[in-house]
Amino acid sequence: MIKVKFIIVLMLFILPGMLFPSTELGPDPSVYRGRDLKWEDGAYGYHVMFKTLLESMSPNPENPQADKCIDPAKGSTYKLNPTHVPPDANIHEAFLIWAGAVRTTKLQDPTDHEVLFNFVSEDGRISENQVIAGKKAFRITESEGFEFEAFRESDNPSRAYFTYRVDVTDFFRSIHEKGRELGNDFDGFSLYGDYTVSQLECTDEEIYKGDTLLVSGWIVVMVYTSVEISPKKLYLYNGFKEYWHEETEINVTGFEFPSDPEVRLTLAVYEGDANLASLSNPRGGPLIPESLQVQGDQYGWLLLSDKCNPEAFRSDGMTSLTYTEIFNSVSSVYGWNDTEPTCVGGVPPMYNFDEMEWGMDVDTFVMDSSLDGAYAAHFNRGGQRIGLKIGVNQDMIITNFLMVSVDTKAPTFDIPGENEKVICSPANQPLTWCDDGDHTFAIRVQNWGDDLTGRVTVRDTIPNYMTYVPGSTEYATEFDVVDGKKIAKRWIPVPDDDGGGFPLERGLRVKDTMEFCPPGSNYLSCEEFVIVRFRATVNPGTPKHAVIENVAQIETPGFSPYNTNLGIPIRVLSATGGCVAKDEDIDLSDCGGRAERGCESDDDCGEFQVCDTDNGMCMDDPSIVRCKDSDIKVSVGRNSPTNDVIFIKPDTSNLVVGQLEIVNLSEEECYFNLSSINLNVAVDDNNVQITNIRMVYDENNNGIVDGKESAIGKTDMLTAGTARITSNDNYTNRLWGDRPNNILFVVDVAYREGERITQSASFTPSIDREGIVISDGGKPVVSGLPINGFSKFQIEPDDAFIITKTDKDPEIPQTKDMNTTRDIMHLRAVSNGEDDKITSIRLRIPSGGNYVNFGAGISSVAIYEDTNNDGSGDKKIASVNATESPTIHTFRNLDIEMKEGVERFFTIRASLNLSENDKMRIQVQTVEVDSKRNVLGTPINSKEYHYVCDPMYEVCGDDGCTCTMVSVNDSDGIKAIFMLLSILSLMIFFKRRSGVIQQ
Repeated sequence: MIKVKFIIVLMLFILPGMLFPSTELGPDPSVYRGRDLKWEDGAYGYHVMFKTLLESMSPNPENPQADKCIDPAKGSTYKLNPTHVPPDANIHEAFLIWAGAVRTTKLQDPTDHEVLFNFVSEDGRISENQVIAGKKAFRITESEGFEFEAFRESDNPSRAYFTYRVDVTDFFRSIHEKGRELGNDFDGFSLYGDYTVSQLECTDEEIYKGDTLLVSGWIVVMVYTSVEISPKKLYLYNGFKEYWHEETEINVTGFEFPSDPEVRLTLAVYEGDANLASLSNPRGGPLIPESLQVQGDQYGWLLLSDKCNPEAFRSDGMTSLTYTEIFNSVSSVYGWNDTEPTCVGGVPPMYNFDEMEWGMDVDTFVMDSSLDGAYAAHFNRGGQRIGLKIGVNQDMIITNFLMVSVDTKAPTFDIPGENEKVICSPANQPLTWCDDGDHTFAIRVQNWGDDLTGRVTVRDTIPNYMTYVPGSTEYATEFDVVDGKKIAKRWIPVPDDDGGGFPLERGLRVKDTMEFCPPGSNYLSCEEFVIVRFRATVNPGTPKHAVIENVAQIETPGFSPYNTNLGIPIRVLSATGGCVAKDEDIDLSDCGGRAERGCESDDDCGEFQVCDTDNGMCMDDPSIVRCKDSDIKVSVGRNSPTNDVIFIKPDTSNLVVGQLEIVNLSEEECYFNLSSINLNVAVDDNNVQITNIRMVYDENNNGIVDGKESAIGKTDMLTAGTARITSNDNYTNRLWGDRPNNILFVVDVAYREGERITQSASFTPSIDREGIVISDGGKPVVSGLPINGFSKFQIEPDDAFIITKTDKDPEIPQTKDMNTTRDIMHLRAVSNGEDDKITSIRLRIPSGGNYVNFGAGISSVAIYEDTNNDGSGDKKIASVNATESPTIHTFRNLDIEMKEGVERFFTIRASLNLSENDKMRIQVQTVEVDSKRNVLGTPINSKEYHYVCDPMYEVCGDDGCTCTMVSVNDSDGIKAIFMLLSILSLMIFFKRRSGVIQQ
């Protein structure tokens, strides 16, 4: 592309509103409706289909270019074949992406948000035809993040470009279903065939064609599962931006490499040209090579190239440039098992114009450390980072997305060479089902990590087309090895939920801790092992072509839940015959075999249970008594989200909207139950949708839903502004009389599709005077109602500067840990609508709370950036020891750049030196920005710190009680003594409440 770059200075001053900024790739994975687009700890592969909707009538061999639109009614077709995806590939998720240029006469109009997507299998027996539509018909001024992006060119605002990215997973699921009905043994067979996209409006106006800037094409990103794929993590990054003599960097983290890892990445861009490079930078900065570079454990960057994207060199005798001819309209494509790329468009410099995908480059690079020493030097066992650098020289491009696939260390619960989820059916054949008889599903658990785990929990659901057999859930922890199979010595029953409910749906704790399998051991020799199993029957009338699918989850704190069999569902097909009539004839050897049911000791039983050894049955522990006539006090929890208004994204999942503290004032060692809560939610805009409303027992009282905490009650939606959440009065829902109990309210929030967010898009939770029902052995009394102290939540508007608290707001520490330097507030800032800059932040001590001042209890205060959004500040922006007054300090001249739509995260950090009964709170009173726009979200209050004695550090004697709070500055010996006392007291407290299997 030969393009004259110029800057219209007058336009930038007179018409700034006409230039709509584009978004860069990364630095974080894409977010689709509140969910990060990353696929982790599974047998995930991906493939990218792509086709242009442009053609060239007379291509120039030196610099081939598109010059005409393909007929929109005809579209273009991609042929998917067995080299692209394996035969058992099952589409886990897929997105159809299309992009185009906007006609100059339609710059103010909605863009083309609908295309026609068609599929015909290679044998012609399967077809699928759908109109695929974006969320709405957006204008180019309405960038929506992942689902829609657009921009006007910086040098010529008469040119504009847009892209839609739409979930089409259901399209592929329909193909799979039709293939199964036809008897295809493997899902991948159904996928092979022709995919056509048509009906996308295209423009080949001279204003685009004259500068060789035609853009029109489509892409499908398919994420699939397959037994052929080793454990991987996949990350998708979107960014629709023009680049010219500039570069961008992305850091990919959150994984750990195995030995000799393979890294695969695909970069999709538009309007790349061959044979175009400059030895000077007209922007005045450093010379940027056209390239894609990577970096791992070594210093320096590794230039990626292959036969489709060859290395190139240019020099004028004074200046030299080594680069990759990567943006050349020739794409390197890899199939699932390929070691060499296929060059779509020829092998430079010999181009194949009949195959060239005009105006787009979708290049895949495979970096295999086992085959190439250069990659092995960067990507080693234990490595946890990939650096990516995209550079653009004279060849202006428009990026769309980057997909990265990383071989990763096998997940902790991935048993080498074995499936974790198996089935034993009356057919006595692998992966088959019968019309009659019990089918046993078994989940096998071993720790193949390199460290002891925390508690291990198994969750599952009853498979589709099946019904649970009540009373059939059981587990085993001791085994013999018989004929190469793990056979249980004894099965321990797991009680059903009330009414015969399936207990694994709420989760079964199978181990408090789990030892890892020793090096050199295998599945049979590793003794630390648990099997959980249950039975289900096939529903009458199930079609013979039905495929029964199921995946279980194994969880431990600090890790993402592991989906059994690396996320590949077991897929069970109808048996053609041979189903046995008697249960005793079913071969259960793969599912732990047959053994007596019953317990031998308390360790075999669940939480709050003991073993009745005479009958071999687990029973409720008689020493754990139910409270009677409880005096219950409720209040807002100290780690509840606190602020006048907290701004949230339009699509937010798992939002904690309140923490409720429930205390039995009797302080007796007994339990009571939370039967129901009526959570009122005052919604100020009917387009605000509140769903999936849950109450979660907050075990560690930190105000966050940790991996080990699950819902004790839920309802799907509000009814007349109220969510009535009920819970069973059993051991899964026990609150304790001798300690505070905290309940979290968690919801999903969305704004109605197609509607513009108003300034009143907010909601506020509360609990009325009769809103809580407690049950015990008598007639409990509840005080402290109503609860009106929860924060107001507002959905952020499209055009505003926002600073607000996040769900990573630090918890209030125990008193003994307060006096240190710590983050006390976590903030999110975003400038929607335009670039901006934070120029000052003013902090104050709120009045009316009798809080300590700066210099008296707060010795220093600072602002940090949290660059990786992990809740902890890591880059200091400003700090001060001597504030301008005891109650106010303003950080001026901050100059914090805020790109339009790009979130940045900050913390307020303070050094505390509190005395007994001191209270501390800091408020972000005002934030000023360069544009002088109103800033939404302030004032923002930290949580309230109260330096009072924790009961566990209270020492009592004949003369009364004193508090022995331990400062972080005390000697190690004193700290060790009190740590030991704490542990001993906790051991005594929990002795009667611990078991191996806990629910």
